[in-house]
Amino acid sequence: MEMSLKQSTLVLLTVAVLVVSGQEHVDLDHREKTVDVAIGSSLTLHCKLKTEKYERFRVHWEFLPSSGPNSSQIIHKDLVDRSAKTSNRTTAQQYHWETYIIANVTDKNSGSYHCKVIEEIPGFENVQSKKTQVVIATPNLVPEFPKWWMWMVLCLSILALFILLLICAVLRRRCRRRQDPIYANTRPVAKQPSPRPGAPASNNLKAVPSSVNLRPPSPRRNSYKS
Repeated sequence: MEMSLKQSTLVLLTVAVLVVSGQEHVDLDHREKTVDVAIGSSLTLHCKLKTEKYERFRVHWEFLPSSGPNSSQIIHKDLVDRSAKTSNRTTAQQYHWETYIIANVTDKNSGSYHCKVIEEIPGFENVQSKKTQVVIATPNLVPEFPKWWMWMVLCLSILALFILLLICAVLRRRCRRRQDPIYANTRPVAKQPSPRPGAPASNNLKAVPSSVNLRPPSPRRNSYKS
């Protein structure tokens, strides 16, 4: 029982840590914006450019740091080929090209992000998203509060842990009662007072009637004369 309680506590603490840290999702589209991201969280970038009419195209993820060179640098490249019957990429990879994840962000990840789509088949069209400024800040400087469902999950986890502790205490108490059933309903014996010196004898003794002669019998007289 104690081992299962420890495991459940560890699971709930892990869930609480994941809820507090969380993930930050940022869309790269045709709008310029600034997003605050908590330090240490996971940043997921979504390229929201339309590519339905493209059969073969390349995707470039570009980043311009806040402190450093003034030119953008390509941090990731991807190739999607929908026209080829055989490809070196799996179907899952082809449908997840529009997502790029940066785990455990730090101050070095502060800067401007945008994605670019370069068409190869059938034409040579280039589409580029607007720049999104990402500011990495400490948790106490992030103005926005966590989402309501994060707090709900955390509260439910704490409530489940409290109920589990209560059930464990009740079961442990029942086990103790079953192990020692003899002394469960016994009552303490009343202590008898000790007799005092000079006190009369107990009334339980039978009284001797006064009519009974307790004198020893007299010897018989010799009726014969010598």
